[in-house]
Amino acid sequence: MSDDDEHALEAVLRFLYTGGYSIGRWKTGTAAEDSDIYDLLLVKYLIEVCLLADKYDIPDLRKLATLAAKYATTKCLPVEEN
Repeated sequence: MSDDDEHALEAVLRFLYTGGYSIGRWKTGTAAEDSDIYDLLLVKYLIEVCLLADKYDIPDLRKLATLAAKYATTKCLPVEEN
């Protein structure tokens, strides 16, 4: 647990205790909440949650975090159409 991202670990513990998952409480600690940096940090956070859910065998959280990461990735990394 000492190597785990503290914010992602907090999300795992919140899920275990409440059964809920929300990214609304997540903050970067920067003033750049509307920037591309915020979006990328959010994706990183969601991937960390996915990895912890997998590491600790929490399939429901892994599924929720994976869906959130996919959505966030498409938002900040739009696919160019040819």
